[in-house]
Amino acid sequence: HTSKHLARTETDKTVMGSLSPALQGELAWRLNRGWMRRVWFLQDCEVPFMVQLALSLEARVYAPGESITNSTLCIIHRGVVLYGGRVLTAGRVWGEDILLQSQHLRCKWIAKAMNHVELFLISREELLELAALYPVTFASMRRRQVKLALRRDIIQRAKMHLGLTDDEFLIDSGSSFLSNKRSGRHRSSVLGMTASNMAAAASNMAMASASVALASA
Repeated sequence: HTSKHLARTETDKTVMGSLSPALQGELAWRLNRGWMRRVWFLQDCEVPFMVQLALSLEARVYAPGESITNSTLCIIHRGVVLYGGRVLTAGRVWGEDILLQSQHLRCKWIAKAMNHVELFLISREELLELAALYPVTFASMRRRQVKLALRRDIIQRAKMHLGLTDDEFLIDSGSSFLSNKRSGRHRSSVLGMTASNMAAAASNMAMASASVALASA
Protein backbone atom coordinates (compact mmCIF):
# COMPACT_ATOMS: atom_id res chain seq x y z
CA HIS A 1 0.00 0.00 0.00
CA THR A 2 2.68 2.47 1.02
CA SER A 3 4.96 2.05 -1.99
CA LYS A 4 2.11 2.12 -4.52
CA HIS A 5 0.56 5.28 -3.11
CA LEU A 6 3.89 7.10 -2.88
CA ALA A 7 4.99 6.00 -6.36
CA ARG A 8 1.67 7.01 -7.90
CA THR A 9 1.89 10.43 -6.25
CA GLU A 10 5.40 11.07 -7.54
CA THR A 11 4.36 10.02 -11.04
CA ASP A 12 1.41 12.42 -10.99
CA LYS A 13 3.66 15.27 -9.87
CA THR A 14 6.20 14.51 -12.59
CA VAL A 15 3.52 14.46 -15.28
CA MET A 16 1.96 17.69 -14.03
CA GLY A 17 5.35 19.41 -13.86
CA SER A 18 5.95 18.70 -17.56
CA LEU A 19 2.74 20.42 -18.67
CA SER A 20 2.14 24.04 -19.59
CA PRO A 21 0.65 26.31 -16.88
CA ALA A 22 -2.77 26.18 -18.52
CA LEU A 23 -2.77 22.38 -18.70
CA GLN A 24 -1.42 22.17 -15.14
CA GLY A 25 -4.39 24.19 -13.94
CA GLU A 26 -6.88 22.03 -15.81
CA LEU A 27 -5.31 18.76 -14.64
CA ALA A 28 -4.95 19.93 -11.03
CA TRP A 29 -8.63 20.91 -10.98
CA ARG A 30 -9.79 17.63 -12.51
CA LEU A 31 -7.74 15.54 -10.07
CA ASN A 32 -8.54 17.54 -6.93
CA ARG A 33 -11.84 19.33 -7.47
CA GLY A 34 -13.74 16.82 -5.33
CA TRP A 35 -11.96 17.64 -2.09
CA MET A 36 -11.11 21.25 -2.96
CA ARG A 37 -14.82 22.05 -3.14
CA ARG A 38 -15.17 20.76 0.43
CA VAL A 39 -12.51 23.06 1.93
CA TRP A 40 -14.33 26.28 2.77
CA PHE A 41 -11.25 28.52 2.84
CA LEU A 42 -10.20 27.52 -0.71
CA GLN A 43 -13.35 28.82 -2.40
CA ASP A 44 -11.87 32.16 -3.55
CA CYS A 45 -8.29 31.05 -4.15
CA GLU A 46 -6.39 31.72 -7.37
CA VAL A 47 -5.91 28.90 -9.88
CA PRO A 48 -2.06 29.09 -9.80
CA PHE A 49 -2.22 28.65 -6.03
CA MET A 50 -4.48 25.62 -6.39
CA VAL A 51 -2.00 24.06 -8.83
CA GLN A 52 0.92 24.58 -6.45
CA LEU A 53 -1.15 23.30 -3.55
CA ALA A 54 -1.86 20.08 -5.44
CA LEU A 55 1.87 19.70 -6.15
CA SER A 56 2.77 20.37 -2.51
CA LEU A 57 0.59 17.65 -0.98
CA GLU A 58 2.47 14.90 0.83
CA ALA A 59 1.34 11.30 0.34
CA ARG A 60 1.10 9.14 3.45
CA VAL A 61 -0.32 5.72 4.35
CA TYR A 62 -1.74 4.59 7.71
CA ALA A 63 -2.36 1.05 8.89
CA PRO A 64 -5.70 -0.15 10.33
CA GLY A 65 -6.23 1.12 13.88
CA GLU A 66 -3.49 3.73 13.63
CA SER A 67 -4.14 7.25 14.91
CA ILE A 68 -3.71 10.02 12.37
CA THR A 69 -2.16 13.40 13.05
CA ASN A 70 -4.60 16.26 13.66
CA SER A 71 -2.02 18.98 12.97
CA THR A 72 -2.40 18.96 9.17
CA LEU A 73 -5.03 19.37 6.50
CA CYS A 74 -5.87 15.78 5.50
CA ILE A 75 -7.54 14.51 2.33
CA ILE A 76 -8.56 10.86 2.02
CA HIS A 77 -7.46 9.32 -1.27
CA ARG A 78 -8.48 5.78 -0.40
CA GLY A 79 -9.74 4.05 2.75
CA VAL A 80 -12.05 4.72 5.69
CA VAL A 81 -11.37 7.03 8.66
CA LEU A 82 -13.30 7.50 11.89
CA TYR A 83 -13.25 11.15 12.95
CA GLY A 84 -15.41 12.88 15.53
CA GLY A 85 -17.95 10.07 15.50
CA ARG A 86 -18.26 10.26 11.71
CA VAL A 87 -17.11 7.80 9.08
CA LEU A 88 -15.12 9.52 6.34
CA THR A 89 -14.33 7.96 2.98
CA ALA A 90 -12.43 8.89 -0.21
CA GLY A 91 -12.59 12.58 -1.07
CA ARG A 92 -13.46 13.70 2.45
CA VAL A 93 -11.36 16.28 4.29
CA TRP A 94 -10.64 17.24 7.88
CA GLY A 95 -8.24 19.55 9.68
CA GLU A 96 -9.39 22.77 8.00
CA ASP A 97 -8.90 24.63 11.28
CA ILE A 98 -5.13 24.41 10.88
CA LEU A 99 -5.61 28.00 9.71
CA LEU A 100 -5.75 28.88 13.40
CA GLN A 101 -2.43 29.39 15.14
CA SER A 102 -3.89 29.01 18.62
CA GLN A 103 -4.06 25.35 19.62
CA HIS A 104 -6.89 25.91 22.10
CA LEU A 105 -9.19 27.07 19.29
CA ARG A 106 -8.61 23.97 17.17
CA CYS A 107 -10.63 20.77 17.23
CA LYS A 108 -9.15 18.17 19.58
CA TRP A 109 -10.55 15.08 17.84
CA ILE A 110 -8.12 12.37 16.77
CA ALA A 111 -8.77 10.50 13.53
CA LYS A 112 -8.31 6.73 13.36
CA ALA A 113 -7.75 4.56 10.29
CA MET A 114 -10.37 1.83 9.98
CA ASN A 115 -8.42 0.02 7.22
CA HIS A 116 -5.36 0.85 5.13
CA VAL A 117 -5.79 4.56 4.48
CA GLU A 118 -4.04 6.58 1.78
CA LEU A 119 -3.92 10.31 2.53
CA PHE A 120 -2.70 13.53 1.06
CA LEU A 121 -1.78 16.17 3.61
CA ILE A 122 -0.14 19.54 4.09
CA SER A 123 0.98 21.33 7.24
CA ARG A 124 -0.13 24.77 8.37
CA GLU A 125 3.31 26.22 7.80
CA GLU A 126 3.55 24.90 4.25
CA LEU A 127 0.02 26.04 3.43
CA LEU A 128 0.54 29.61 4.65
CA GLU A 129 3.99 29.92 3.09
CA LEU A 130 2.49 28.92 -0.24
CA ALA A 131 -0.51 31.24 0.16
CA ALA A 132 1.80 34.17 0.95
CA LEU A 133 3.06 33.98 -2.65
CA TYR A 134 -0.45 34.78 -3.91
CA PRO A 135 -1.80 38.06 -2.42
CA VAL A 136 -5.45 37.55 -3.38
CA THR A 137 -5.47 34.04 -1.93
CA PHE A 138 -3.63 35.08 1.23
CA ALA A 139 -6.04 37.97 1.88
CA SER A 140 -9.04 35.68 1.39
CA MET A 141 -7.63 33.04 3.73
CA ARG A 142 -6.77 35.66 6.33
CA ARG A 143 -10.35 36.97 6.39
CA ARG A 144 -11.69 33.46 6.85
CA GLN A 145 -9.07 32.77 9.50
CA VAL A 146 -10.21 35.75 11.59
CA LYS A 147 -13.90 34.80 11.25
CA LEU A 148 -13.19 31.24 12.36
CA ALA A 149 -11.10 32.43 15.32
CA LEU A 150 -13.88 34.73 16.50
CA ARG A 151 -16.49 32.00 16.05
CA ARG A 152 -14.50 29.42 17.98
CA ASP A 153 -13.71 31.91 20.74
CA ILE A 154 -17.39 32.82 21.16
CA ILE A 155 -18.33 29.13 21.37
CA GLN A 156 -15.64 28.44 23.97
CA ARG A 157 -16.77 31.38 26.10
CA ALA A 158 -20.39 30.24 25.75
CA LYS A 159 -19.35 26.81 27.04
CA MET A 160 -17.70 28.41 30.05
CA HIS A 161 -20.79 30.52 30.70
CA LEU A 162 -23.06 27.45 30.50
CA GLY A 163 -20.75 25.36 32.66
CA LEU A 164 -20.00 22.78 29.97
CA THR A 165 -16.90 20.65 30.37
CA ASP A 166 -14.27 19.70 27.79
CA ASP A 167 -16.13 16.50 26.84
CA GLU A 168 -19.22 18.52 25.97
CA PHE A 169 -19.42 20.70 22.90
CA LEU A 170 -21.70 23.12 21.14
CA ILE A 171 -22.80 22.45 17.58
CA ASP A 172 -24.20 25.11 15.29
CA SER A 173 -26.90 23.08 13.56
CA GLY A 174 -27.91 25.99 11.35
CA SER A 175 -31.15 26.69 13.22
CA SER A 176 -30.14 26.33 16.86
CA PHE A 177 -27.21 25.69 19.13
CA LEU A 178 -27.27 22.27 20.76
CA SER A 179 -25.26 20.70 23.52
CA ASN A 180 -24.06 17.12 23.07
CA LYS A 181 -23.16 15.08 26.14
CA ARG A 182 -21.87 11.56 26.53
CA SER A 183 -25.11 10.76 28.31
CA GLY A 184 -27.14 11.91 25.29
CA ARG A 185 -28.36 15.01 23.54
CA HIS A 186 -30.40 17.57 25.39
CA ARG A 187 -31.75 21.03 24.66
CA SER A 188 -32.19 23.58 27.43
CA SER A 189 -34.00 26.88 27.25
CA VAL A 190 -30.65 28.58 26.72
CA LEU A 191 -29.27 26.06 24.24
CA GLY A 192 -32.52 26.11 22.30
CA MET A 193 -31.93 29.69 21.25
CA THR A 194 -31.67 30.29 17.53
CA ALA A 195 -28.23 30.96 16.13
CA SER A 196 -29.10 34.61 15.44
CA ASN A 197 -30.43 35.13 18.98
CA MET A 198 -27.39 33.50 20.52
CA ALA A 199 -25.12 35.60 18.35
CA ALA A 200 -26.93 38.73 19.55
CA ALA A 201 -26.74 37.62 23.18
CA ALA A 202 -23.02 36.97 22.77
CA SER A 203 -22.23 40.29 21.10
CA ASN A 204 -20.75 41.81 24.24
CA MET A 205 -18.73 38.65 24.74
CA ALA A 206 -17.50 38.81 21.15
CA MET A 207 -16.39 42.42 21.53
CA ALA A 208 -14.49 41.56 24.68
CA SER A 209 -12.82 38.55 23.09
CA ALA A 210 -12.10 40.01 19.66
CA SER A 211 -8.65 41.25 20.50
CA VAL A 212 -7.73 37.89 22.04
CA ALA A 213 -9.01 35.91 19.08
CA LEU A 214 -7.30 38.16 16.55
CA ALA A 215 -4.02 37.77 18.38
CA SER A 216 -4.47 34.01 18.42
CA ALA A 217 -5.52 33.63 14.77
